[in-house]
Amino acid sequence: MTRTFRTSKARHSSAPTPSTPTLASHTSGGSEPGVADLSSVGSGSSADAGSSGSTPLTGGTGPGGRWSVLLAVLAAAALAWGAALAAGAWAGASVGAATDGAAGALTLALVRLGFDLTAALTVGWLCVGVLWLPPRHSGAATPAIRRACRAAGATAVGWAACSALLLINVWGQRAGGIALLGGLPQPSGPGMAAELGNLASAQTGYLISLGLAAMVALLSLGSGSEPARVVMLVAAVGALVPRAFIGNNADPWNRDYAIDATLLHTVSAAVWLGGLAAVLTILYRGLPASTYRTAPAHDDGTAAGPDAVMAALWRRYRSAATVAALVVAGSGLVLALVRLSGTSPLRSAYGRLLLLTVGLTVVAMAALLVVRKRFHGAPGSPPRSRAGSLRAGLVEVALLAVAFGASAALGVIVPPGPGHQLTAAQSILGFDLFGPPTLWKLLWYWRFDLLLGGGAVLAAVLYLRGVRMLARRGVHWSGKRTTAWLCGTGLLLLVTSSGLDRYALSQFSLHMILHMSIGMLVPILLVLGGPLTLALRVLPPAGRTGVPGLREALLRLLHSRVVRFVSHPGFAVPLFVGSFYAIYFTGLFGFLISTHGGHLAMNLHLLLVGYLYYWQVIGVDPAPRRYPALFRLGLLMAPIPFHSIFGLTVMNSRTLIAGDYYHSLGLPWMTNLLSDQKLGGAIAWALADIPTAIVVVSLVAQWFRNDERESRRIDRRFAAGRPDQELAAYNDMLAKLNQRDGSDPYQRGDPRG
Repeated sequence: MTRTFRTSKARHSSAPTPSTPTLASHTSGGSEPGVADLSSVGSGSSADAGSSGSTPLTGGTGPGGRWSVLLAVLAAAALAWGAALAAGAWAGASVGAATDGAAGALTLALVRLGFDLTAALTVGWLCVGVLWLPPRHSGAATPAIRRACRAAGATAVGWAACSALLLINVWGQRAGGIALLGGLPQPSGPGMAAELGNLASAQTGYLISLGLAAMVALLSLGSGSEPARVVMLVAAVGALVPRAFIGNNADPWNRDYAIDATLLHTVSAAVWLGGLAAVLTILYRGLPASTYRTAPAHDDGTAAGPDAVMAALWRRYRSAATVAALVVAGSGLVLALVRLSGTSPLRSAYGRLLLLTVGLTVVAMAALLVVRKRFHGAPGSPPRSRAGSLRAGLVEVALLAVAFGASAALGVIVPPGPGHQLTAAQSILGFDLFGPPTLWKLLWYWRFDLLLGGGAVLAAVLYLRGVRMLARRGVHWSGKRTTAWLCGTGLLLLVTSSGLDRYALSQFSLHMILHMSIGMLVPILLVLGGPLTLALRVLPPAGRTGVPGLREALLRLLHSRVVRFVSHPGFAVPLFVGSFYAIYFTGLFGFLISTHGGHLAMNLHLLLVGYLYYWQVIGVDPAPRRYPALFRLGLLMAPIPFHSIFGLTVMNSRTLIAGDYYHSLGLPWMTNLLSDQKLGGAIAWALADIPTAIVVVSLVAQWFRNDERESRRIDRRFAAGRPDQELAAYNDMLAKLNQRDGSDPYQRGDPRG
């Protein structure tokens, strides 16, 4: 008989809809009153199975279930390794020419495959434990979450081992030219010493991955607290980042597109394959019975049943996997266009192998859409059939594992070059500048930023969707906030994807315009949009199942100690002011501007720090602390002298900032770098007044609105016969004074009466 989800009506029919949960409204441990004993779930005798004889989909495995799961994992790994071997053999002579021989290249491909698979499994299990499995309302881990984090720790050990092998291999290749596993492909060209694609930087990248993977393994030993789990997920994603800077992405031409696309591709593929493997394992083995004894509870003491927990896990995975598949497809297309450099894919081993990888990914996406539609039910619903879902999932895992194997072989083959000799500026920047900058070029010579530009477009779309959802409910949302948000995201898209960002890498003055826009103008507009308030109004609270969702996670984040610390003025203001001096007066700017990763990190830092600072000054969203208008005005005025000193110092300096970098570009129209730097200092000094004026106007407007709101509140209380306590106390004081001296306060000239 088909195995289906069944929900006990007796357990949920009398449970009222709970109110919006708070952080302290639920206990974090022990048995909740009114929770049914669900220890028999999956044994076939559960009350949820009822008289129909069907078994809940949350049931565990029978005897030998663990061995079956292990065999399935080994089979998928064998498929992936076989694909890597076949793909490397198919590449043939190109592999041997690019590295220390075909045997060494295949060995290197297999180790890289182990790196990718263990990384994907680690990220997948952490997505389950941190994002998809619902915790208790307090954020504490359930037994199922602890099991997922321990599984992530186990796979992180394998990840660290593969990182260590690759690190030793790079050490040997760098020290004496002896690559134990096979040499990394090394494209040549000027300016390569600054990128992570060369051997020294590959060594650094694998060392970072080793350290972060080891951190995940250690933290998994005590993953009961929510901050520890979040740190594990951040560390795992961070350990994937060096993967985008190693190997073929060292090719200087279109390096920015290659790195951004690889970052998106690597993380999305890890979420897709690793998340699928983790969810299928839980689907086959079942969740721990003790999970439901301490499940997220309602205010009335009833708990979420196993069906609700599994349905939430499945729904969240399906949404994430769909987005991940689309990102994998899009980023893979960008990588194909960049690395083939306009050549036919059939003319090179790299191109043929790339076509195979793309084909496997397309087939896996077809399986994701077609097979799931048959076995997995409608969106937002649990799977119809446990057996059918497992079969469909294993097919999908096999296809993705083969694609991973082919992708690992791609990493040891040098792709076709750009087909022309690159200049020094082209090798460092990765693109052409088309002569000196003009207003037309700054506005219309676009080069779309996949990360920041794509993030701006996505943020605008999600915001408009939230506004539309409120409108359907009949809830009004301020048009001014919508306008501010769209202006902020539009400005972010403009400054990161137009010709301004392209030329900002070549001239300090244009970079300073970019800096002031991303660090001050964009955060002001985004903060005035009130995205957190919109999210709290749009996201539904925990329903009858009591399963915490994004709204509860957002509330826990806003009340967390980390947010309280970073949003404190004693931290936010010095960070906002000190970023100018730390970046430009310590030599850090020369390193950041010379690499695409450094340039991206600098832009993200400026955006986040600016948003954090202006959130405290003019933020309309809820915050851990709310300050009076005069105090916020002081927060606004405090950095002004420091910004003026910074601008004047740059204007009067006779030492070039990042002089070696700008000299290496060799641009014929940049004959006086010091003069351009002085112009940049003047821009930093003058443009600071524009954000200040916008913030002052916003503060005054908020001040008046608060006074009007307070006046209306007092009027409503008087109309209802409940006068304001402060005003009533003031009137009582006047009455006592009147009784004491027998005079009318108006006759004494007191206008307050």
